Amino acid sequence: MNNVIHFFQFFPFDKQTKQVMIFAKSYCPYCKSTKATFRKLLGELGLGDEISFKVLELDEQPENDGSLIQNELYEVSGQWTVPNVFIRGMHIGGNSDVQDLLRKEELPVMIQSQSADL
Repeated sequence: MNNVIHFFQFFPFDKQTKQVMIFAKSYCPYCKSTKATFRKLLGELGLGDEISFKVLELDEQPENDGSLIQNELYEVSGQWTVPNVFIRGMHIGGNSDVQDLLRKEELPVMIQSQSADL
């Protein structure tokens, strides 16, 4: 990877990390939906200051780093597509998984339980 950038500097494997990490592409409508869902949900739950919400736009990385990161994501998660979402280092899935968890009211519980461990 360019400038010895390593995938794991972006990825929180520590289960205690208070972080939502989304690997996305800036032009992807499913990525936009997922980012909007987390922004809205964190705001509604009043957790915007407590939980780190990070997005790495793969298409905006220098040279071919985005492709290399996406390949490593596949090795870690088994998922090629974006968005690729992790909460506290746990792979959640893509937009349909996020929306399904939201519909089942499980996503707020996952985020709130993450916040409770602060």
